[in-house]
Amino acid sequence: MRSTTLLAVPFLAGSTIACQRERHFHAPGLVKRQATPLASLTANEQTIIDSFSNNSISDWSYYYTHGDHVAGRNRSQAQWTADKWEEAGIPSTLAEYTVFLNYPLNNSLSMTYANGSVYTAGLVEDVLEEDETSTREDRLPSFHGYSATGNASAEFVYVGLGTQRDYQRLVDLGVELEGKVALAQW
Repeated sequence: MRSTTLLAVPFLAGSTIACQRERHFHAPGLVKRQATPLASLTANEQTIIDSFSNNSISDWSYYYTHGDHVAGRNRSQAQWTADKWEEAGIPSTLAEYTVFLNYPLNNSLSMTYANGSVYTAGLVEDVLEEDETSTREDRLPSFHGYSATGNASAEFVYVGLGTQRDYQRLVDLGVELEGKVALAQW
């Protein structure tokens, strides 16, 4: 680690000197932003600009976040959106696709410690008094939509953000990764 740092310092110092030699203290041809006229909007762009306000954006956001918005589960929300676009003069239709979507029937996550004690994680958002959406009866627990049903039982290894660099660091440190469950920060 120290040798990398020492190599970087002379490189940066050399780069700084080189930049100073070639730097010119005037900038011909630059124009202030205020002096540059904005391009005219197309008819469609103007329709979009005229169709929304801070209030309507707030209303839309409220509607989307206070209703079931899991893919494939709430056609009425998609239809509402298409209707709003139509009201704004933008032709809209819904298209249906056959896709693979799965939803949880049940799920659990637990960790067994070396001493035999078990920690079971709660997979449902905590109910917060100040957030009415956290009390919805139809809210879904946490799940990974495209995971297969199964049981992964193994020792875990914390892998930071799970980047290639994180894994390489673990390999360089001699941490065994084969057959382990990777626990990543998200």
